[in-house]
Amino acid sequence: MWVPRSFGTPEIEKNHPKHFWPGKGYVDWVGTTWYSIYKASSAFHTFYNNPKWRSKPFAFAEWGVWGRDDPGFVGQFFGFLKSHPRVRMAVYYQSASLKPEFALKNHPASRAALRRAVKWPRLTGVAP
Repeated sequence: MWVPRSFGTPEIEKNHPKHFWPGKGYVDWVGTTWYSIYKASSAFHTFYNNPKWRSKPFAFAEWGVWGRDDPGFVGQFFGFLKSHPRVRMAVYYQSASLKPEFALKNHPASRAALRRAVKWPRLTGVAP
């Protein structure tokens, strides 16, 4: 699995993930991470649609609510999943003891939104 950030840090052209693509022969899955403090989704659409890896299944190796409770982000995230059929895995980042800003117990509205969202049939079963 190849899971870079979907944009450069710092945000300059030479740091974009397309410059670090190891090639189809070395990668089975492509993915990235997405947290609620980064709501803008244009980088994720661009990354997802890159022709170099558009034939690979897509994963969010980490995603989550970061900081304040944000059920709107949960809806935004699942909206992205529903409109991008190559997404086959989404792993919620949960850190209850080390980083309480990520803990779902501290985000009751987001937790409720997630409970509703995970009833979506495409997310059940075993990853291929």
